[in-house]
Amino acid sequence: MTKKKTRILGFRTLSTAVAWPLVSLGLALQDGMAGSVDTNFNPGTIFTPDIRCIIIDSNVNAVIGGPFREIGEAERTGLARLLTDGTLDTTFNPVVGGKILIGGQFTTVNGVGRRCIARINEDGSLDNGFDPGQGPDRAVQCMAVQSDGRALIGGSFVSSYGGREGLVRLNADGTLDETFSPLLKVVGEFSDGYITAIRIQNDGKIVIGGYFKVAALLPADWRNVPWQNVARFAEEGSLDSTFKPSSRLLSDVRAVELLNDGKIIIGGSFPKADGFPRNGIARLNGDGTLDESFDAGLGPDDRVWALSAQNDNKILVGGFFSKFNGYLAKACVRLEQDGLVDTTFSTGIVGDGFVAAFAHLPDRRILVGGYFTNYDGIARTGLARLFPTNDLTLSPRFAQVSLPASGQIRLELLSPSGRAVTILTSSNFASWATILTVTNSSAFLQIIDTQAEGVRFYRAELR
Repeated sequence: MTKKKTRILGFRTLSTAVAWPLVSLGLALQDGMAGSVDTNFNPGTIFTPDIRCIIIDSNVNAVIGGPFREIGEAERTGLARLLTDGTLDTTFNPVVGGKILIGGQFTTVNGVGRRCIARINEDGSLDNGFDPGQGPDRAVQCMAVQSDGRALIGGSFVSSYGGREGLVRLNADGTLDETFSPLLKVVGEFSDGYITAIRIQNDGKIVIGGYFKVAALLPADWRNVPWQNVARFAEEGSLDSTFKPSSRLLSDVRAVELLNDGKIIIGGSFPKADGFPRNGIARLNGDGTLDESFDAGLGPDDRVWALSAQNDNKILVGGFFSKFNGYLAKACVRLEQDGLVDTTFSTGIVGDGFVAAFAHLPDRRILVGGYFTNYDGIARTGLARLFPTNDLTLSPRFAQVSLPASGQIRLELLSPSGRAVTILTSSNFASWATILTVTNSSAFLQIIDTQAEGVRFYRAELR
């Protein structure tokens, strides 16, 4: 017989029959549960544990970027490549067909002057065929590469590139594409703006998000005009007049994601969209108007920083939040197509931090990056790989826990029908006692522990 552990839950019962969680749901997860950590992917200790971007190369390796300095015992300043098991690819060692465009806040790459933007070869060496000259005067915060090799870069730069603010396009050799001039304003009267998201549609049109104003829509006294924060441009840089968000957003858009049905998800810290309550996340129709059928309810209790759509149009959301529409969801959550929380997806870091990046692997597993040291109870510094779906052939899953009476705890599980499952309890994680072993006739199992006094942890094992 083989045992397969699943969730461990912890509760303290009081005489008033109130439950106090001692550990979050999903403290220990068996591989295979949706949102659970894939323990076969382990990059070891990343210092500082902060990953801001992830791309998957042609060999399904992960290239990661962020303000980290070490991976394991190896020095890696801001950029590294990991193999499919998470170990460091030591053949890829930059100092800061598969060339990689990198952007951020730096002044040199491999000892050569490159300010905020550079391109590196597949082995990590600097690509001297891409020379941006002086480069932008402020950090590059987002990038997108067109099919012809030209690159769009966004940020808060204002005085470089002939006065173009926030968004420029570079030719394949790194020089400025002077034919592209979207005429944005990121310099404000009291605060400056930025471009933080760029997405290129299949028709070549460019959707951007951030904290900005579109000069083409501004009167002479533009300083008192509200920030626009989301816009779409034609491929040559002219404003797309068919994209008309009905009202301006009141705060910034940090993330933009394109869906396969032509709709657009935006995330940030705005409280409303098109006059409707849409806290931090909204879906737009192809013409920029609000899609009222997508409603995330209360939404996040803090900023959204990252969005990523699955093939089924479910949405991964990352950020600084600890709750989403009332659900505990520390920095990461998955939404259904209508915006409601996907409760089958176990989510969240442990402790302080945030999620800033997602990447999807060919087998649908998910890489999640950000600033954290523990993901769902498993030590992971800034990077973890998650399973995308539930697989009840691997493990049962606790669906709900409740208190029917003083001293009792009701456990409801989803488990493969026809398979035996053993429920164990412990007060200290060290010694475990069996409550019962039962063969489930359906996928739903309900058990009541009538001896639930003091501290109780539970574990389910499939046999």
